[in-house]
Amino acid sequence: MAAGAKGFRIRTVSYFVSSPQDKAGWNAEIAKAAVFLKRAQVLFESHGYEVQTVRIVTHALSAAQTGEEAAETAAMLERLCLTCGISFLSLGCTSDESLLEQGCFSKIAACTRYTSCSFSWQPGMGQRQAQQLAAAIHGLAEQTAGAGNFRFGVGFNCHPGIPFFPVAASAADVSGFAIGTENSGLLFRAFQQAVADSASTTAACSVLAAAQRQLQAVMTAALQPVQELAEQLAAAHGQPYLGIDASIAPALEPPSIPAAYELLGLGRFGGSGTLAISERITAALKSLPIKLCGYSGLMLPVCEDSGLAQAADERLISVGSLLHYSAVCGCGLDTVPVPGATQGQPAQERQALLGATAALLLDVSALAFRLDKPLSVRLLPVPGASAGQQTAFDSPYLLNCATLALD
Repeated sequence: MAAGAKGFRIRTVSYFVSSPQDKAGWNAEIAKAAVFLKRAQVLFESHGYEVQTVRIVTHALSAAQTGEEAAETAAMLERLCLTCGISFLSLGCTSDESLLEQGCFSKIAACTRYTSCSFSWQPGMGQRQAQQLAAAIHGLAEQTAGAGNFRFGVGFNCHPGIPFFPVAASAADVSGFAIGTENSGLLFRAFQQAVADSASTTAACSVLAAAQRQLQAVMTAALQPVQELAEQLAAAHGQPYLGIDASIAPALEPPSIPAAYELLGLGRFGGSGTLAISERITAALKSLPIKLCGYSGLMLPVCEDSGLAQAADERLISVGSLLHYSAVCGCGLDTVPVPGATQGQPAQERQALLGATAALLLDVSALAFRLDKPLSVRLLPVPGASAGQQTAFDSPYLLNCATLALD
């Protein structure tokens, strides 16, 4: 199980920076955050944990009045972070439609390499905003050959304190830190034990009950020591500990999330039974005896899990089925490759892709606010590609697979 000595990794220690009174104050805030993050990394690594990244999260985008101001702030903060040895920055989120109209996210992508940001969908928004966002998503893909979309998301009912990018945002007046892990190996281990526990019966409900019980036990054993170290950090440095986002988040290498599901004997991932297993995973995570934050659900990032990428290739999953699973478990639609609209396409074809994307955003909004759960969308449009065509991402963070149809 290639996930470090502990069987899982700390994917991120994310520090949430409170907004300074003026731009000059950012220097001190970023420097303070960087010092804390380096100390956190040293502490966790000294106890045998692999720390993949440390990240700084801000609320700076919400203060921008124009697209140009947003881009200038992003470039300035990225430079400060890089000077301090931090290469993961979140600019936070905005709900300002005028920034969409001004091409804010394209401007940010053009002047940064390591900065993520998001648009925060609000209750009452509708078709107009969905259409604007669809145009922004596909425009960003065409501008950056798809690379910029990895750093941009749309959040629905997402609140400050999520440690995972791209929807991570801080509150204007609250600082602190949170942790996210890479842990699909723990899911696989728990489900292996569940199968052994339920070997005396073939009842599906027994397998599911054992799976939930074992996942809760395995995750508790893994995360409680992390929390103890986090509490030590908080006490030693006077920084609020906001919690652990206990979401099941996969590694690029096996074991994959679908492989864990299929251990339980309910068929292939993507078929009947997938929804039931997903619900049990979330039930286990929500009951963990630790301080939870963020999504604390199940992530199904298609291009970040070898089993999900294979499921896309084999047409076992669709955009619709992934959204279906989000109703009981998920964090939304993450790293989902889809056909991308381009200016050179026939107008009817382009409008069909933009319209389907807008409709999808409306569907996610309906789920998030009706069920009162945080969901996000991070699509990876491939400009000019058709459904089923293989992606050709050149990124250490992404796997290639077949694009999924938007309709």
